[in-house]
Amino acid sequence: MTNKKQNRLFSFARKTFYECISPKFKVGSFKSLMNFSYVLFEKIAISFEFLSRNYIDMYKEIVEKEINISDVSSDDSVLIIGCGSIPATSILVSNNSNSKKIVSIDYDLKAVKNAISFINSSSFDKNLKFEHADGMKYPVGNFDVIFVLYGVKKQKDILEYLFYNMKNNSRIIFRTTTDSFTKPLGRKDFLEKYFKIEKSFSSEKLVDTISFFLIKKQ
Repeated sequence: MTNKKQNRLFSFARKTFYECISPKFKVGSFKSLMNFSYVLFEKIAISFEFLSRNYIDMYKEIVEKEINISDVSSDDSVLIIGCGSIPATSILVSNNSNSKKIVSIDYDLKAVKNAISFINSSSFDKNLKFEHADGMKYPVGNFDVIFVLYGVKKQKDILEYLFYNMKNNSRIIFRTTTDSFTKPLGRKDFLEKYFKIEKSFSSEKLVDTISFFLIKKQ
């Protein structure tokens, strides 16, 4: 199959999944099933170059916007919570910010091992660091920018942990879905208890995905 046909097939699958199927599943057991499907797809896609390439490209739009609104620079130390088997956000932050220190963690040990193997067998930045760790226990005091990704469980608890343990001038990129934001998080009430919402935007490619740029309230 040619690259052009592969790309068209992936584009069709992405549109079907994100725009037709995924939005129909709301928070609860069915949403958990959909979350599991994301994880499973990543673990399969790492073995197929065209799948992993297209998967990373799918996140390019949202990550570039997140980098711009949080002003990630080469001097910033970056922590990414919930990197997954295909660390698309980690790769794209490295490519677009030139940050010298990017640490990515995941609670799933298999995902961390897959991410390390994926990076080592690719042409991406070999200086990316991956660790098996719990986002609610990891030392965050030395990081300038912290990404909390959608696939992370207990996002509410992690955000609260970050508030009490991060530097006062650190910035947070919080990526979630509109239904998760409405129900488990209770809209802006929870976020505004701890953080000032500087900016937010919805993704054009990842339907129902929304990113918030947060600053810790003093």
